[in-house]
Amino acid sequence: MELKILEKNENKLIDRIEIKAKASFTGATPSNEQVRDSIASKMKAKAENIVVKGINTVYGFPEANVIAFVYKSVESRDKFESRLGKKALEKIEKGK
Repeated sequence: MELKILEKNENKLIDRIEIKAKASFTGATPSNEQVRDSIASKMKAKAENIVVKGINTVYGFPEANVIAFVYKSVESRDKFESRLGKKALEKIEKGK
C-alpha cells in the first residue's frame, strides 16, 4: 500500500492534526491498522495516537480516500474520541 498525504490541518484547540490522504493498494482494501501504521511512519507519530476515521474506496479503482486524526497524546485522543471509539481503540492496542 502506498499512502499520499494530500492535506494536513492543525487543530490547536483539540490538540490534533487532521489528515486527508489517498491510499493506493492492490487486492483488498487496507485495514485501519495498516493505514494507521503507514500514517504513523509518515508523520513520525506514535500509532496509538492516531485515529482512522474513514477509508472510502473509489469504485472500480484500487484507491481509497482516508481521513485520520493524529493526536499529540493518548490523553487528548481519549478526551475527544467517543466512548464507542475508545473500545475499538482498546481492541486494536490489545491486538484483537
